Formats: sequence, structure tokens, C-alpha cells
Amino acid sequence: MRHLSILIVGLFLMGCIGDCDDAADIYRSFECIIIIENIPNPKSTHLFNIEGTDPYTGKKIQFDRENRWFCTFYPLLAIGDTIIKRKNELVFNIRKKDTIFRFNYECNGKTYE
Repeated sequence: MRHLSILIVGLFLMGCIGDCDDAADIYRSFECIIIIENIPNPKSTHLFNIEGTDPYTGKKIQFDRENRWFCTFYPLLAIGDTIIKRKNELVFNIRKKDTIFRFNYECNGKTYE
């Protein structure tokens, strides 16, 4: 019985880890360019939801996606910051008034670009 429990836990953990290359491909497909006006749920660990303005068109927009990588940046975000994550890239940029933070996607010790 003990061996069965260890096997089940091991399989569960392997399933949760996932494949970094697959995750990178998914994150590469997203584009988010927005001046932040509201952060509805800044404590979420899986749903990235930002409301603001498109800096190119001036239109009000909302970015709302299940995205664990983007959620890791919630503690760094503030109203007035600009997020720039371009499609086909794995770099998340946060522009503040006097600083630009640039983060490459990292998974299991490997940095993706």
C-alpha cells in the first residue's frame, strides 16, 4: 500500500511540473501592451487581469488570461506602469517612470528568449 501511495504522489507531481518548452510556446503566443489603470485581483496566482489603455490607440482595453508567468509580476506592478509583452517573444517588460524592468521566461533553470 505504501508503494502505491508513493507511486500516485510521484505521478501527480510529474503531471504538475509540465513541459517547459510547451509552456514557452504558449507564453510566446500572448501579447500584452497596456498602461495599467486597474489591477482587479493582484493576489491571483493563475489569472492575470489588467485594465488600462492601449498606448498606441488610446482605447480602453482589458487583458484577462490564465497565465501563471505573468502573475509572478503582480508585486512589481503599479497604476501608471506600462506592460510590454510582444507576441513571439518571451520577455516581459515593466516600464515605470524612471526604470524599465525586463524579465526573460525561465523554467527549470533554463532561460528562454
